[in-house]
Amino acid sequence: MSHPTPPNASKDWKALVKAIEDGGNNKTTAKKTMQSLLDEIGSNESWKLLPEGRRDVLRTSYQEVSSSGALKAAIMTMNKWITDAEVQEMAVNLLRCVSRQLSIHEEVGSKGAIEALTRAMTINTDHSGIQEHGCSAFGNLSLNEQNKQKIREFG
Repeated sequence: MSHPTPPNASKDWKALVKAIEDGGNNKTTAKKTMQSLLDEIGSNESWKLLPEGRRDVLRTSYQEVSSSGALKAAIMTMNKWITDAEVQEMAVNLLRCVSRQLSIHEEVGSKGAIEALTRAMTINTDHSGIQEHGCSAFGNLSLNEQNKQKIREFG
């Protein structure tokens, strides 16, 4: 039985994150960054099919994305491009994917993700992708008690 392999991520995602952190957050950079990060952490649903022994690849990617400033870049992007549903959906999907990893829940919640998710879902009530990814991210993040309290406050 063959198993799916990780998607080929753009190796320049770290440079794109740096560009956002340095203020170069134009819409094209934002979209490239969010897509590169999604590719890196494997938003591809086939990753669920990975056998337990290969799931450490996912955990490593989550940790690397978390420590690289990518979460901050995603939230900065969400804050800058508030009314762009395409950018918001990509960033919300990224937060959904990252929030699968329990070990970084507190970090995700403390960087403003809950506030950004709430705003994205409130502004884009008719966008099914944002609503679906946002609900999934909230469900994942609510496993952490501090995040659960924040979700009650903002949601």
